[in-house]
Amino acid sequence: MLERPELLDPRKKKRSGPLWSLLYILIALSVCFLVGFLLVTTRYLNVEVSGASMENTIYDGANLYAAKYDGKVERGDIVVIDVSDISHFHGKGNDVYIIKRLIGVEGDKIHIHGGKVYITYAGTEEEVPFPDPYAKGETKSHDGGDDMTWTLKEGEIFVLGDNRAVSDDSRNVGPLKRDHIIGVVLDWNFRSPDGWEAFSSAFIRMYLDIVRFFS
Repeated sequence: MLERPELLDPRKKKRSGPLWSLLYILIALSVCFLVGFLLVTTRYLNVEVSGASMENTIYDGANLYAAKYDGKVERGDIVVIDVSDISHFHGKGNDVYIIKRLIGVEGDKIHIHGGKVYITYAGTEEEVPFPDPYAKGETKSHDGGDDMTWTLKEGEIFVLGDNRAVSDDSRNVGPLKRDHIIGVVLDWNFRSPDGWEAFSSAFIRMYLDIVRFFS
């Protein structure tokens, strides 16, 4: 028995045409969106700021984007810290997070004197002024003390808010644990990125804004 060639057989309709092309495009876009969504939400955080402790760098009500902490952090970075298990911060809610400037890491010696911050970096013996251009006001204890020293042990960090007069930070509770850091605020929150960084920052912002909208 003779069979019709496939191309001439009306019973075998190929999946082609504008509608099928549109469907393929929508499926591809959906897959890309899902992959991007999973990538961004597993690596980044959206943080809403409450309070004035980081003024004039960050203001109350600001929405920031942070990379989830992966063990890499440097002095001067702005970090998000989970302080839920520290009794000093109890009464502010069940899950309590603070945003502060990282000043010292393990092995450093922090000295506050004369309204300024000095540091003896780990492995050195010379005390030098800590580069602190973002500090608002003098750095003193909230009871007026002006000569305080901390030596950071293994796994400890020392943090301060940029608005030194109102910030509740390591001056009150002492050094915190490095493994309590949950995120590092991305520096393009405070400047206009360009090139590839502009594209990637817009990509991250878009997905995290979607998460914030539906949460």
